[in-house]
Amino acid sequence: MSFVGSLGVLLKNIDLRLSPNGKKGRNLVVNGSLNKGNKVNITGKNNDWYEINSRGWVYTKNIGIYGIISKNGKYLRKNPSGKRGKNLINKPIKLNQDVIIIDIKDEWFLVTLLGSNLKGWVHRDNLTINVQSNYALSVSSNLGSRKTGLNDTDPENKDKDNYIYFYENSNNYYEFTNFYANSDNSTLFRWNGYNWYTSEHAFQAAKYMKATINYSQEHKQHVMVISNDPSPRNAFNYAAKHQDKLWSGRLWSKLKDGIMKEILIAKFSQNPYLNKLLLETKNKIIVENAGSKDCYWGNGCADTNWNKGFCGDTKYNSGNKKSPRNRANRLWDIKRDSHCNKLGQILMDVREIIKKQNKKDNKKTISKGVTLIAKHRNGDPYFGIMDRNGKSLLSSNVKSGTKVKIIDPNDILDIKGYPAIYVSIPNYKNISGYVYVSNIPDIKGNKPNYYLGGVKPYKPKFKTKRTKLKNLKSKRTKSKRLKLFSKRKSKK
Repeated sequence: MSFVGSLGVLLKNIDLRLSPNGKKGRNLVVNGSLNKGNKVNITGKNNDWYEINSRGWVYTKNIGIYGIISKNGKYLRKNPSGKRGKNLINKPIKLNQDVIIIDIKDEWFLVTLLGSNLKGWVHRDNLTINVQSNYALSVSSNLGSRKTGLNDTDPENKDKDNYIYFYENSNNYYEFTNFYANSDNSTLFRWNGYNWYTSEHAFQAAKYMKATINYSQEHKQHVMVISNDPSPRNAFNYAAKHQDKLWSGRLWSKLKDGIMKEILIAKFSQNPYLNKLLLETKNKIIVENAGSKDCYWGNGCADTNWNKGFCGDTKYNSGNKKSPRNRANRLWDIKRDSHCNKLGQILMDVREIIKKQNKKDNKKTISKGVTLIAKHRNGDPYFGIMDRNGKSLLSSNVKSGTKVKIIDPNDILDIKGYPAIYVSIPNYKNISGYVYVSNIPDIKGNKPNYYLGGVKPYKPKFKTKRTKLKNLKSKRTKSKRLKLFSKRKSKK
């Protein structure tokens, strides 16, 4: 049976291969190491090998397939053959129970139940297979696409020691363009409550979200149309065709630079590959080498004749695919040409913001062996400790307020869509396992750039002195206020 098009999970740490045949060696994908427990999309099959996110190959035995029990009252079996009787395991499985398929024999699947230690065989007619997810290892879709740390390959860049040029897909750093997308059509980042295929999608949709006075259901429908279409070119054309007094061009011209900055911070902070690529440019000047195609976001105004028809006659020349791209005849200069290359300038600002954020993160990092107090993330009196697959390791949950010891601060996994960290619990016979990061208040703010399964990290809310004073004032009783009032009167 083929599971191409379904959602899988890695059963062990693996290295992606460039092809299903041949030994490791040069056959390995660059930066293609994946961890046990990562969710992946299965995009192809060749004999006993699965293709993952269209980027590399993994042996079938190393991948489990997500499924759901589709019929009520069914039991797990010890063996795929034989009568029911003693062959049945425990109680009947609940309808819609999540399972992972780890082996196949004829028409029977060997499955493990998520959230428990139970393992057994189920007939294929009692299961439905989970389809691909946009959240499945969004980082892996970039693995092996390009190496980071390479020099600029744009032939028009005459000073590669100090400049990074980007624009064409054939050259390095195309990832800096707003049209860059994951090769498997998965979403690239999350911003303003939506998942976006590219930063162009988010930027065009922002016209309906930000450049309007009264946000309505009609605006939301336009945002949904843009967010659901994987093509960035379609997103650009759609916003241009469907203005219809729904967003203000005058208001947008004032907001667009700030909104672009917001979007790019989200794009480069949420994706480790893009984050690394941007930081490796160090202090080089970043330039969108759009030439005559764009004299605002690109470097068109660096040309000596930029204001004499160099950028074309149309206002939206950058969106015209047929217009020629003539290169600027000189290097972009921040003092002389600050009114263009806005995208490059914003990318340099984002680079500095991420540098500062990373320094703060390093100070917050919890070291090995630190003991902290864990509480349930939703305020319940108990929290769970799990294995790598999300199965509970105890018959009952642990009380909130229990001390946990960090075993490995870098061992963070995606368990059921949430990041979890590896800890031990001294009060429970030194049992060790995974606890959701958000259950440990001291590290809720830790690793804010670490996104797993499309889940936005928790942002702690700190009470200021002013809010504390307000709370104290509001707690004063009526009688106390009357006493204070009478004292003031008597003094007068």
